[in-house]
Amino acid sequence: MAQGKAIPWSENRKLTWADFQGRPDRSVTYFATTKYGVQLSSEDDGEGNVSVRVVCLFDKRASWKKGKSNQSEYLLKHEQNHFDIGEIFTRRMRKEFKEYTSKRHRPSDVSMDIRRIFRKYSKLAAEMQRKYDAETDHSINEEAQKKWDEKVSKLLHRYREYAMD
Repeated sequence: MAQGKAIPWSENRKLTWADFQGRPDRSVTYFATTKYGVQLSSEDDGEGNVSVRVVCLFDKRASWKKGKSNQSEYLLKHEQNHFDIGEIFTRRMRKEFKEYTSKRHRPSDVSMDIRRIFRKYSKLAAEMQRKYDAETDHSINEEAQKKWDEKVSKLLHRYREYAMD
């Protein structure tokens, strides 16, 4: 993601409709989409000591909305939850990396292990994202949306010690 076109996840900075700057996909029926990425960097001192940094970033250019009349606070909250789900799995990744880096490792294993952990949580996040949209019907099912709002909030809280803020 290009500098200035990404927003790091923050407890103090919620998404706004102005953040959604991508070109809308007219082939789908829903009114907005949230795209995010997880940026990972690691440092290995060559002696088995590793540090890993993981950041969840909202992608302004790939995230989009359709029509002003569809830009409700309710739908924005649904989209914020997508970004929050990305942060939940970023925190889970940080937790596993913290446990991993507390031990010494052979330098030849580090890169492979980091990729494996990253892929594992990326896959789990994608599965939860699909389940979220399926159960809420892309926010149309208000009762399911309320349950997910609560679930996402609880999961963010559960992994709060792994937040970057």
